[in-house]
Amino acid sequence: MFNPAVREFRPELTAQEAYDIVFVNRYMFRVDPMALLDMEEVKRRGVNTSGIARHDRQVSRMLVTRSLKVERAAEIKANRFRIGLVMPEISVRIYEGLQSHLEHWVNHLNRSTFNDNNHPIEDLVILEHFCDSIFFTARQYFKPTSKNGRLFGTKIDLSKTGVSAVRQMFRKKEEEEAPQDGGLFADPSQAEDDGLPRRESLMPYFSEALLKKQGVVE
Repeated sequence: MFNPAVREFRPELTAQEAYDIVFVNRYMFRVDPMALLDMEEVKRRGVNTSGIARHDRQVSRMLVTRSLKVERAAEIKANRFRIGLVMPEISVRIYEGLQSHLEHWVNHLNRSTFNDNNHPIEDLVILEHFCDSIFFTARQYFKPTSKNGRLFGTKIDLSKTGVSAVRQMFRKKEEEEAPQDGGLFADPSQAEDDGLPRRESLMPYFSEALLKKQGVVE
């Protein structure tokens, strides 16, 4: 039976609401400009340089701001380019949409006979990994509480506390743990036990679904 991951951290979303967040709405990201280039075009024409190695290295580390759909941002992250949100607090809404979309798919796959090989399992795996990264940012906007030895999370009401108050609440912690990449999405697997909420991965479901799709298991 499917056990919804960290359901207490977000409201219920319909399939359409979750779909819109992932595939329709756009959000402002800071991204490596190389991720936006047509690689085939780069192979044919190369890239422009100044001829000054030090300057070119500095430029290569600069990020550009772009309005992207979540699916595109997930693809960029999967290709190991640097990417992060301009406004980190938006990660809460993106996480809610991604988690809900993935849960809808898990429920669908649990009912599927896999006669249809068009299930986008590979794409779901990319979204699942991106959901991990998004949650790693979003969890800072949940305040953990202890209940019977288990860690629960309660979303902070931004309309009442204000974004500035939330930022101030975590400013000291962020300064202590500020990543060298300027606040881009970090690798959740490197996180220490910092007392913030954790997410239950859905990869076991998608790994099994992928094996079924490939005919490795029935």
